[in-house]
Amino acid sequence: MPLTPAQSLNSDDLMDLSFGPNLGGEGLANSPSIAVSLRDLNNHRPLDIVLEPIGPRVPIDEGPFPRGMSYSRPLAGSNLQAFQALCQDAGLDIDHELTAQNLAQLSNMESKVDSLTLEVANLKDTVEEALTTATNHPEEATNRTNNAPVVSQAVWVASKELNQLIVGKAMEMITNPILEAYTAVDTGGRGRRAGKKIQGVWLPHSLFNTIKQHCNSQSPAWKADHLPPKNLGITDATATKLYHKAIRNHLKHVRERYHKLLLTGIDEYHNSSHGEGDGAREGEGEGEGDGNSEPREGEGESRIVVPYIEDLMYLIAQKFDTVGKHANSASLWASTSGATRARLAYLRREAARIYQIGRGSSSIWDAVDGQLNVLRSKPGNYSVSFYSLVYAKDKEVFTGKTTFVEVKKKYDFKLPSDVEIIAGIPLQATPE
Repeated sequence: MPLTPAQSLNSDDLMDLSFGPNLGGEGLANSPSIAVSLRDLNNHRPLDIVLEPIGPRVPIDEGPFPRGMSYSRPLAGSNLQAFQALCQDAGLDIDHELTAQNLAQLSNMESKVDSLTLEVANLKDTVEEALTTATNHPEEATNRTNNAPVVSQAVWVASKELNQLIVGKAMEMITNPILEAYTAVDTGGRGRRAGKKIQGVWLPHSLFNTIKQHCNSQSPAWKADHLPPKNLGITDATATKLYHKAIRNHLKHVRERYHKLLLTGIDEYHNSSHGEGDGAREGEGEGEGDGNSEPREGEGESRIVVPYIEDLMYLIAQKFDTVGKHANSASLWASTSGATRARLAYLRREAARIYQIGRGSSSIWDAVDGQLNVLRSKPGNYSVSFYSLVYAKDKEVFTGKTTFVEVKKKYDFKLPSDVEIIAGIPLQATPE
């Protein structure tokens, strides 16, 4: 940039001293324009006069630039010698020479900004190129995504030991009169299935909850090996769902086997080929097949005798491998409580009732859970009267010498009415 003697050098002009051509100290000092400009730094004023800055004072700590930042590039070599020669020719004292040198050492900020702008532009071009490739060739981006390394996590699976524990306990508990429900886990299930918002009462002695309690009663080491894992005391949700599903599936098959055994001598066709006929189950929404299709006329009606309740109990124990030390039905019967006998009589009564009115009309286990819920709401002597009437009718009808074809012509397997149950309360009959 050509300078006239009348012009004064500003900081931008002095920056060129550190980047311009090396003309040597003598050449620069003899340049009239440079010499005049350097003399103008003193402004021909006495050195003891300090001009007040225009505008408000801003403390250095509150300035826009952080302390410790450097925006200078020191002069070196021939540039420094040339600068010192110019200062001497201009008649600058040491203080003004240092001031001028500091100004000359200021870096070219404009060049740095231009450089950063260029880098940003290059980065923008790179990004646009990548986006263009992804848009025009999506299969390449998809392949890169699909081939990316994925951290695999093993899916929890019920072990053989856990499955055996569930099935074994289910076959043991299915005949136990302590059970409060065979499919439900609380008292609100039937209402919710009807579309009602009901907060049910938890049933700790439902078949499902009893199995879970049994699994949880195992040793810590066994549970660590076979139950869903825990992280910081919280059980894995996905594994828990799979665990509950495994329990439900096993209970479904145990109930199905029990239902078939209850129909021994009543429906030979059902015993050989049909399912359990469940309606609502543990875990609502996961329907288990009804299996209660209507038989054709004359099909499925057994011509064999219906077993006496004592023999039926022994048959069930044999099928469920719960006979124990008992060598015959008499031995097992003698060790069985009256409550167990009465519960078995009621379950067979319910199975025969549903079969008699049409197997597709209802679910045995839904009906059983509903009746047990009713009995829980009644006084204890009401339940005693109900079970006593059912048990007495079972012994009267199924003597072990008649077929169901003969029996159904004479008897109706409807459950006792409230009038009959209340009338039987003073008797306090107990199954023998």
